Amino acid sequence: MNLKYKLTKEDFLFHQLYSANHSKTIKRNALNGQIALIVGFTSFTSVFYLIDEIFLVYFSAIFSVLIILMFPFFRKRALKRRLSEYVDEHYVERFGKEYNVQFNEDDFQIIDDTGEAKIKYSSLEKVIELSSHYLLKSRSKGTLIIPKSAFENTDVIKAKLEALSEQLKIEYAKELNWKWK
Repeated sequence: MNLKYKLTKEDFLFHQLYSANHSKTIKRNALNGQIALIVGFTSFTSVFYLIDEIFLVYFSAIFSVLIILMFPFFRKRALKRRLSEYVDEHYVERFGKEYNVQFNEDDFQIIDDTGEAKIKYSSLEKVIELSSHYLLKSRSKGTLIIPKSAFENTDVIKAKLEALSEQLKIEYAKELNWKWK
């Protein structure tokens, strides 16, 4: 099977957002940030309580609750903006370039205008089907992105990837409802 397609900035950003959403480090940093906010605002409110400024206690308590509730929304927006900047900086030369992925007997070959690479099937760790992309994750933490929008009929691709994951006894994860929130 031979696939020819082009990747856009949105494809690279989608992959980065998906990876960030599943990153333990990013989740831990978000939790640490939320804990720091809670401790900081609790300390701040406690100072007002100790100096008997009741109006400021109520004001800072309400303000604290609002900020803590809004933190996840603002954190995700900021992360998406940073990842978009990262994609612009590191992948800009790859936007709109044609990729040719050829599935062979023991490996797949990726050819683009910079060269070619052969990747053995045995190095694959997981195949992920999302609503708009297929992601082939390797043990070396690299990922092959295949956008569904580049093909009229993705049933053949899906069948090949399912057969490949069954043959290799690796996970075929269907996350068709995944969205960056």
